[in-house]
Amino acid sequence: MAKPASEERKQYWKNKIDEQRSSNLSIPAWWRQNEINIHVFRYWQKKLDHVSSLSRSAFTEINSTNDEAFTGVIMEYQGISIYVHPHFDPLTLKRCLGVLKQC
Repeated sequence: MAKPASEERKQYWKNKIDEQRSSNLSIPAWWRQNEINIHVFRYWQKKLDHVSSLSRSAFTEINSTNDEAFTGVIMEYQGISIYVHPHFDPLTLKRCLGVLKQC
């Protein structure tokens, strides 16, 4: 079994991930420029993003008894808003969320 990562190691990778996000470079361009292994970077990105991911308590259930009154939903998180139309395409929403996750 692998031993837990030290706090110094976690902080090192958190700093690298923050550097990439603030660099205005695409993730692949940043990897190449900084000679960082893609797989190692992704491992730490997933590991550290998992810690700060949304919890179920961050959502509010919306109950509507009148279907005609429903006009969609707006999701907001860290300054990003997504409007979901009542007849949205789930695949498009999934792709949008995938793009946002990479940012």
